Amino acid sequence: MSKILLVITSILFFLRPHPDFLGFFVATYLGDLTMFSIMVYSLLVIPKKIYYKHKLLLYTSFMSMVMLLLPTVINFYITGYLEIWVDYGKIVYFVLLFWFLYLLLINIKAYTSLIPKIINGTFLIIFIISIVQLFDPPLVGEIIKKIYGTVKLRTIWTGYPRVYGTFFNANWFGVYLVFYFTWLNGNLMYKTINIRKYIIKILLTSILLVLSGSRTAIIGVIIASFCQLIDRKQIKNVLIFSIFAMLIFLIIGYFGESLDLLSRTLDRFVSTFNIFKEEGLVMHRLNPGRWKTWLYTYNKFIENPILGSGYVGDIIPHNSYLYFLNMFGLIGVLCIVIPWGVYYYSKKRLTYNGQCNVVKRWKRGFVPAFLIMSLTAEFFFTTQVVFLIIFIYVLGIFNFQLENEQYEGGME
Repeated sequence: MSKILLVITSILFFLRPHPDFLGFFVATYLGDLTMFSIMVYSLLVIPKKIYYKHKLLLYTSFMSMVMLLLPTVINFYITGYLEIWVDYGKIVYFVLLFWFLYLLLINIKAYTSLIPKIINGTFLIIFIISIVQLFDPPLVGEIIKKIYGTVKLRTIWTGYPRVYGTFFNANWFGVYLVFYFTWLNGNLMYKTINIRKYIIKILLTSILLVLSGSRTAIIGVIIASFCQLIDRKQIKNVLIFSIFAMLIFLIIGYFGESLDLLSRTLDRFVSTFNIFKEEGLVMHRLNPGRWKTWLYTYNKFIENPILGSGYVGDIIPHNSYLYFLNMFGLIGVLCIVIPWGVYYYSKKRLTYNGQCNVVKRWKRGFVPAFLIMSLTAEFFFTTQVVFLIIFIYVLGIFNFQLENEQYEGGME
């Protein structure tokens, strides 16, 4: 039962449909409503057991959720905006989803063979869907558009292609590609994938990175790669990667001038690289539109920094941190930092310092990249993206406990 539920959950997040004809709200949240129904039913039928050393994590997650009620209730009382309850509801949903996945994995004894099949199998399907979106063949192209939507989707025949696979937009898709990229690197570092398969999958991932047109994803790949390499103290490989990355930029620049059908998409990367090369990391030049929204949202936060305003208005901040601060204020930050700070301080005395595994190396690449990429979008409150963090983190703590079992023996 747990294996079936894990596969269904993975499909609902990795391969989630976004049909336009259902309207924006339903297309965005239908998968979550379905997932919530499955969670409620499943929690009644699957065995519930939590490792002793993870009970502190359980208490911490629910404590932060309860504490966050304070700014939520106060802001709603002052402003009357329902938006803050929607975002608070998402946080509650994320906590429940985390523990739902935990219970599923703890009941799957042979999960180590199932998880790679899910990750690699869904990637292959996503790649095929993305190529169909790119070329838009008759009949098949129409079916894919009906299932996964057409908002901001551009085929190769427009001369400015951008695809997003099974995700709601190209930036969400870009985060997923960094997620898969770091998964491949983690496997390569521990030699659980041969070099031929690695090169093929990295090539496919790189193609999708370019076709997504997501500059944020490119930054994420660079950050994740450095974090994974430095974490392994592979300084030589860091230098090799730097040279390799420069060659990729040169190749992109070359094709950007010679391929008409891809020229405008590739030019997104080339123009950004040229500005960075000439002026450095100057945000108001790299992306002036996003810089203006950041300033607007920051000024809005300064008006009420303690509690926030409980809403962000009509202008999208394009920044997860500014979005959270505007919704919940500095009190909201403390409601997260205090319980989790206590948790990580306490965890130091409980952690088993064994050999790092693939999932830990994967997490150490993806999580820092995700935190940096969150500066450019509201990823903290996008359920399809947050699932990636929840998925990798649950795998990380579950692997850790399985390693501990070999030395400490069993559960309490």
